[in-house]
Amino acid sequence: HADGSYTLAPDDPVDFRRLLAAIELQQLCGVVSLWALDAPATADITTAELEASSRLTCRGPLQLVQAWEQAGPAGQLPCFFVTAGAQPLPEDAGGVAVAQSPLVGMARVIASEYGRLKTRLIDLPATASTGLDALVTELHRDDQEDEVLLRGDARFVRRFHPHADRPACAAAAAALPYRLEAGAAAGIDDLHHRLHQRTPLAAGQVEIAVQAAGLNFSDVMKVLD
Repeated sequence: HADGSYTLAPDDPVDFRRLLAAIELQQLCGVVSLWALDAPATADITTAELEASSRLTCRGPLQLVQAWEQAGPAGQLPCFFVTAGAQPLPEDAGGVAVAQSPLVGMARVIASEYGRLKTRLIDLPATASTGLDALVTELHRDDQEDEVLLRGDARFVRRFHPHADRPACAAAAAALPYRLEAGAAAGIDDLHHRLHQRTPLAAGQVEIAVQAAGLNFSDVMKVLD
């Protein structure tokens, strides 16, 4: 357009390629995606509306990444995916913006698998207009946080904290052998600890005390049957 703006269809790869061909990529200082804010509200959302909203939350980011892979210069460009109320805090009781939530998963995949964009997720309050000043501040912040929740004057980031130093079950408290077993029904909630009888060692065998065990996606799938 004459004012320097461009109009794109979020699921049209040709539009994205044309955009990147028309602008000076070397002068870009970042990309801010606000499309998810146009997704329909959760109340009374229909299946058709939820499916249609994926153009904004999933297809748009996919087209952006693919177009950038073809045309983008070397180096890493900051890319911000903005949602409003798509991620809850533990004390939140109002639910989440269902139609925007798929972008959280999509952006995490982009962040972990596509290094040419320095991808960050920013989640505003459910009423996005109340967090615009904080959003502008966040866009200019230079740190390594890749997921941020903005709520009023507070800024929340993700952290792993060690579990409280306490036994997993009564058997552990008594220094008895135990193991984690799946329940009768498939589901993580049915996992439980059970006392496990040691097997006497035969000649030439050794017993290993496990201090920690790694888990991956296949272990989750097994628990879910």
